[in-house]
Amino acid sequence: MSQLAGLTNEQIVFIYLRLKKYADYVNELMLEGYATRKITIGFGDVQTETKITDDDLQVIMEIPVVKMYMDIEKSLAPIVDIIKDSDPELFEKMNSMISEAESGEFFVETEGLDDDDDSEEDEG
Repeated sequence: MSQLAGLTNEQIVFIYLRLKKYADYVNELMLEGYATRKITIGFGDVQTETKITDDDLQVIMEIPVVKMYMDIEKSLAPIVDIIKDSDPELFEKMNSMISEAESGEFFVETEGLDDDDDSEEDEG
């Protein structure tokens, strides 16, 4: 597996996909704000809606952490496109991993662990 600046392709794709999700969320908020003059922010089951101006939207885009997320996602996009084109299975693997984690459907492989416990009991 090749590395760029100490990161594997898997790690690059993983970071990109996590940041892309955040960038997409911010972009959706911005579009909603420009179109409706209000934004809806959700925290789990709780959602709040607030009126917003163009100046407010610009301030959001200038928040350092928002800017950093957006800049890194934009910088990684062409690299991830190359990885995706050359190794689509890796891209799908990372995408699935993130989807499973977000849905709470991730699990630890336990195959073979029970066999060791049984064999020790049989011996003793």
